[in-house]
Amino acid sequence: SVAAMPEVSAEDLLAQQLAETQRKEKESQYLDFFNTSDIRFYMPDDDLTFFDDLFAAFDAADSTHVGIVHYGDSQLEGDRMTKTIREMLQDSVGGMGPGLLPLVQTVSSMTEGQSINGALATASVFAPEGGGAGGKYGPMGQVAFLDGTATMSAWPRGKTAKRSNKFNRVTVLAENPSAELSVTCHGETKTLDPGSGLRRVTFSFADSLERVSLTLTGTANIYGVVFDGKHGVQMDNVPMRGCS
Repeated sequence: SVAAMPEVSAEDLLAQQLAETQRKEKESQYLDFFNTSDIRFYMPDDDLTFFDDLFAAFDAADSTHVGIVHYGDSQLEGDRMTKTIREMLQDSVGGMGPGLLPLVQTVSSMTEGQSINGALATASVFAPEGGGAGGKYGPMGQVAFLDGTATMSAWPRGKTAKRSNKFNRVTVLAENPSAELSVTCHGETKTLDPGSGLRRVTFSFADSLERVSLTLTGTANIYGVVFDGKHGVQMDNVPMRGCS
């Protein structure tokens, strides 16, 4: 036997036709935007496969670390915009932590609370006076000059359980050409012998953390501290005030 097809009312048919017409209109608007709008995304040589490698990395993010850096001007300060994009990506493809943070924050972050104790001079490539670092500002365009001992503490802001509030890896980015650098994190101490170029001191943890303190001793340029996971998306917020 063949089951009888349910009857469709004239009103339902009209509603379906209207929905299809609206869908086609919306699709046409999107295509027009992507092809002709002055504020559309521009792909090099109009190559729509430009981001295929990124999407492939997202697909493999359960075993691959995917690093994204969001550079901008003061509109990004406080982790604005980046925070939302980071949370959406980490919820979608995995990853944890707020990413790369300066040792000394110029504007408080909405994502990560932070304090620093110690006499530290700073310089930034986007400061009005400019200069001060001999051209070496690191990936965030700002540097903290360590000469002695400083302690940095970090903790999540807000009570919402976000992936960006947790991390299982901490990495200090530094250059110490003239003296030894000692870094203590969560009861473990590592020492970096003198050397030039951007260098890393990394601590990995079996369990994820939400708050941690770092103590740095020596003479070095500190270019930032990364709080992330071993896999998934790390998204860094790099605001440069006045650099639109």
